[in-house]
Amino acid sequence: EEIFGKYSKVRELVILIVLSAGIVLIISESAAIERRTGMENIVRSSCRGRSWIQKKRFVSGLILTIILFIIIYGFDIAKMYSYYGMPYLDAPLMSLTFMEGCSLNVTIGTWIFLRLLVRFVYVLAVFVLSYMCGKAFAKRNGRAVSFLLAVGVIASVVLFDSAGWLL
Repeated sequence: EEIFGKYSKVRELVILIVLSAGIVLIISESAAIERRTGMENIVRSSCRGRSWIQKKRFVSGLILTIILFIIIYGFDIAKMYSYYGMPYLDAPLMSLTFMEGCSLNVTIGTWIFLRLLVRFVYVLAVFVLSYMCGKAFAKRNGRAVSFLLAVGVIASVVLFDSAGWLL
């Protein structure tokens, strides 16, 4: 219950909110900073063109998102493992008291992996949305858009949590 049950909801929610909001602010602000500092003009005149730079920026943002996800969730799982241990990863999911009514026929380890996979897909969606909004609104008030996007991400995490889709 402490690792993935009802007592872990706040910890898991805070981790996902901080990770998502951090990705939004890092990714969407980069386009606004480029515009503010005049780097956009240099990028446009580069020999390989703007699309090459944008592809590189997208790939580097994607790599940053993946690294942040691995570091944050890797640290979280390592800490939970060191505190509580996880000796029953091969046991059926229904053996957990808070999952006794679940009809999934998977092991606890598989369930943990699926939860991380759903969160990873969510974080990638946040990255793509941040990148697209950062590009689209860099000419306008980028900070306001970044802030509104971060608030929207936090609201979506809370909404998805209440629906039981993320946690």
